[in-house]
Amino acid sequence: MLLAVGGAGHAVAEVSGRTLLQRLTPQTVLTRVFGVLEGLDMAGLAIGAILAQLVTTGATDFDLAPFAISPARGIPPTAGPRAPSPLH
Repeated sequence: MLLAVGGAGHAVAEVSGRTLLQRLTPQTVLTRVFGVLEGLDMAGLAIGAILAQLVTTGATDFDLAPFAISPARGIPPTAGPRAPSPLH
């Protein structure tokens, strides 16, 4: 029940905040302002996801999936090339 009330409150705050921002911002820079707002929103989401992973796992080393460099991570070094597909 509290989750539903919180979600409804967030929706009302989001719509009213964006409407107020749209009305107060000059028309010439409105798209830039919304672009910055969306960019900050996505950056906050990414940072929050990384921090949540750090907090919940108690990780102190940075061996996390977002920071993985090798795309072949987890493949044993003895694995050979894939067999050709019979369809080719």
